[in-house]
Amino acid sequence: IFYIVHQQVKVINSLVKGDNCKMEGSARRKSESKAALTLGIIVTVYLLCYIPYYICSISVMSSTVINLLTWVVYMNSGLNPM
Repeated sequence: IFYIVHQQVKVINSLVKGDNCKMEGSARRKSESKAALTLGIIVTVYLLCYIPYYICSISVMSSTVINLLTWVVYMNSGLNPM
C-alpha cells in the first residue's frame, strides 16, 4: 500500500510542478511523510473498527455488544469514501 501511495505522490507532484521541474529533496520528503502519515491514520482507524468486531464475533458475547460493534463497522464503512 505504501508503495502505491509513493507512486501516486510522484505522479501528483509531477503534474503540479510539471515534467521539467523537479521538487527539492526536502519538499519531496515532506510530501512523502505526509502521505505515509495519512495512510497510517487510515489503516489504524480501519483496524480499530474491525478487529473488535471480529474478535467478539468469534467469542461468545451478548447480542448488545455485537450490535454495537456492528454499527461501528457500518459507520467506518460509511466514512471510508470520504
